[in-house]
Amino acid sequence: MTVPPDVYSRTLAEGLVYHFKFPVKNAGAYQFRVAIRDTIGGSFGAASQFVQVPDVNNGKLALSGIFVEDMSIDDFQKMFDVAARTITDPMRDTSIRTIKVGRVYRYSLEIYNAGLDIAKNPNLESRIRVFREGTIIFEGPPKPFVRTGPPNTADLRLVGGLAIGSEMEPGDYILQIIVTDKFG
Repeated sequence: MTVPPDVYSRTLAEGLVYHFKFPVKNAGAYQFRVAIRDTIGGSFGAASQFVQVPDVNNGKLALSGIFVEDMSIDDFQKMFDVAARTITDPMRDTSIRTIKVGRVYRYSLEIYNAGLDIAKNPNLESRIRVFREGTIIFEGPPKPFVRTGPPNTADLRLVGGLAIGSEMEPGDYILQIIVTDKFG
């Protein structure tokens, strides 16, 4: 791969995001590894990620991975106005894993196997928690699920946002999203 000069500085600052679909036959834990080498300079880098693939065929409630988008507060407030929405890159924002004070991080995930009533409406509740260095620093109240996708389908996507205030200290953070199916 050759990176053009106008993209090179952005690549150094933001990293390189490579998106691909990797089919798996079975649910379970997987480790993905990638390595890259600079053929001119000889330096190399590597990264790895553990991924838990849920068993969506067993009928039990399951969640996808979380997509994250970095947005300004203004862009977040306009996110449901398609004409006014700023284009972001959730693949890049999810992989960079760096947050900035004064920004809003819109998150979304897919919900599988939720119980539905006769009109295909779920009865779900969600809650978020934020951990810093293993300690809970924020726990949101339970919120009823609000459908953002087409009505009368089993396609369910949970969408929310988390504003990052100036009191956030540097460190390792974990966003936990808990979804409870009230139908059982």
